[in-house]
Amino acid sequence: MLPFDAFRPQSLTFTCPDSVASLLIVTRQELAFHRKPYLGQVFTLAEPREVVARFGLPGARRMIPPWP
Repeated sequence: MLPFDAFRPQSLTFTCPDSVASLLIVTRQELAFHRKPYLGQVFTLAEPREVVARFGLPGARRMIPPWP
């Protein structure tokens, strides 16, 4: 494994959530109600804290256990 600081910040990018999950939501009209402002965007390594602060963690609401 290479540490993140081995790369220039502009050379590593991420999507929120995963780009595969985002693709369906962005391209299928019946899923339009799930669209969020961060879908379809590519963020650089310098942006995770800003993205989480602005939008929260992806799927955080689903992380609540279904049991009492």
